[in-house]
Amino acid sequence: RADETLCDVVSCLAESTSFEECMRVCFYHGGDTDTLCAIAGPLAECLWGIDPDLVAQALPGIPPELVAVLEREYAQLRELHPRLFA
Repeated sequence: RADETLCDVVSCLAESTSFEECMRVCFYHGGDTDTLCAIAGPLAECLWGIDPDLVAQALPGIPPELVAVLEREYAQLRELHPRLFA
């Protein structure tokens, strides 16, 4: 149920102090972990950002065409919210 999922997301965010920690907390929380991560991830990114080292570790496993899409989308986000997506 959506209300239970939202409670779980808020709980995971409250237990975390970084994006990576939040994803880990969501994963170990159990239940519908992919939904928890999909909802909590963007919120955690807004709260704490994503460690550039984590991004560097992940990029080699992402297809180049998807990397291009991500770079384009983040460029647009930086224009809209320069402080948030520095």
